[in-house]
Amino acid sequence: MNSKDKPFDVKVVTEVRDDSNPVFVGQEVTFLMSIRDEDNAAYDLTEVSATNVIVFKRVGDVRLTKTATFVNSGTDGEVKYTTVASDLDKAGTWKAQFIHTKASGEDVPGSVVTFTVLPRI
Repeated sequence: MNSKDKPFDVKVVTEVRDDSNPVFVGQEVTFLMSIRDEDNAAYDLTEVSATNVIVFKRVGDVRLTKTATFVNSGTDGEVKYTTVASDLDKAGTWKAQFIHTKASGEDVPGSVVTFTVLPRI
């Protein structure tokens, strides 16, 4: 298996927030992800007919699959998705995972990122 067939290392560049900058239910949040291979090199995501999604899931809930868009040309491994009010609709612990589906149909998942969504008062 070459490095292009192994799971990606996903580095969330912005918008997975901490206590000083929390995420709230219904908030629009931009997830900017930097997709890297095992050598920390940018992964070229421009393969023809490939798809790129970010899957969100709250513990016990169904998966929410959203199309990731390139920040630039896609050759730099940078993708993003901005949530809409109905995406992060419940407080609790959430997970996000980038998945690149090759033209052959093979899924290559990235590492899982965990974040907390807080309730509104």
